[in-house]
Amino acid sequence: MWALLLLGIPIYVFSSGLPQPADMGLALFLGIAALTCQRYVLSDERRVAVLLVQYVVWVAVVNLTWSLLVGYEPMFFFSTAFAIFNAVVLIGFLAFGSRSPAQVLRVTGRATAIALMALGVLAVLRPGMTNGTRLVLFFNNPNQLAYYALGALTVVMLAHRGNPLSRVLLFGAIAAAGFLIFRTYSRAALGAYAVLCAVPFVRRPVYILLACLPLLVIAVQSEEAISSDPLWQRRVSEAGSQEFGDYMEDRGVDRLVRNPEYLLFGAGEGKYLRFHPLGLELHSSLASILFCYGLIGLILIGRVAIAIARRVPVDVAMYLLPSVIYSLFHNGMRFRIFWLSISVAALLPRVLASPREQTESEPPLPAAEPSASSPIRCV
Repeated sequence: MWALLLLGIPIYVFSSGLPQPADMGLALFLGIAALTCQRYVLSDERRVAVLLVQYVVWVAVVNLTWSLLVGYEPMFFFSTAFAIFNAVVLIGFLAFGSRSPAQVLRVTGRATAIALMALGVLAVLRPGMTNGTRLVLFFNNPNQLAYYALGALTVVMLAHRGNPLSRVLLFGAIAAAGFLIFRTYSRAALGAYAVLCAVPFVRRPVYILLACLPLLVIAVQSEEAISSDPLWQRRVSEAGSQEFGDYMEDRGVDRLVRNPEYLLFGAGEGKYLRFHPLGLELHSSLASILFCYGLIGLILIGRVAIAIARRVPVDVAMYLLPSVIYSLFHNGMRFRIFWLSISVAALLPRVLASPREQTESEPPLPAAEPSASSPIRCV
């Protein structure tokens, strides 16, 4: 059932901002796991859950306050609902995976790799599933597909770090993610993909070569089509000619300077017409948290990040760096694949710990009561 839910994540049926079919299954599955597997959760994992709940409470308070002050808007409700959902994903996955972490990591890595490879095959067989010339497949826009491919590959590599996958699945996921990201023409995702493939380069140089293969094949076979694509030409030229101030304004980050009065308590995640004539949100996760939920919200989510970082080794944390880089240029805090990658990283220390450390970290089992038929030995 868990594998089927992971395979359904990239299938979008409703418009952006609404829960998709896989979201409902994930919320139910992981919600039940959070309630029934609590006894297997370690104390430091409970601390992560408590800190995350504090952040979600602050999100709900800020959005409710601004909805009362400036008038009701569905975005205030959806933003709070997604914060609650993402908290359920992280807490539920930690509880679900804490009983058998190696097996859960193996299933998670395999299912996510298969989903990536299936999307790659579909993109080759159905190249017309685009928005203009940018590939979208089942998503509502190409940036969603790019972020999913990046986050899914992060999940695969993290799961492989704890419980090695077959070479077919691992290299197939790397190649599929590179192809999908390339076809979305996302500059930020391409840069983050290169960084992600470079993380295991120290130990396995072949990863870099296999990651570059799909890009080289595409470049050779479709050089003429790509060079004549006006959208690709425009995005390449913008990357070199756009000034920093224009770029910050285009991403909405300039609101931090134009509206400093919201930097302490936040402006809420909704009613963006207050700050932009088209009602566009900030295209940066870090800037969005600071502007929408203030310095208080940034500190609260920072405490969650620090609590997770203390549990994972440095090389494991490096796998999350590309998603963080991408989030600097896009708002990915509501994306479920981002929170799934965080959840896998938070569970990974259980598998990486030595058997002695795992035994010492497990909660003590209750002492068995002696039965009436068994003799009691006294020493």
